[in-house]
Amino acid sequence: SIYSVMAALLMDITNPKIGGTQYSFLTSIANFGSVSISMISGSLIIILGYNRFFLYTALTIGISLLILYFVKETLEKN
Repeated sequence: SIYSVMAALLMDITNPKIGGTQYSFLTSIANFGSVSISMISGSLIIILGYNRFFLYTALTIGISLLILYFVKETLEKN
């Protein structure tokens, strides 16, 4: 699940000397982000309707993936 991946990622980037404190700060920031995105997406589904929301989300993710692909290609050439 996404929560397991997020927890593993946060455990990986925390400093072992202050692990408990830094991990709890990072998880609170991550939880705030996921709650905020859930509220925004729920509101957009009500405003736009499910079909248009899904279309706009797919377009946004598709464009982002294309940009990342070309950035990776540019970095590999250099």
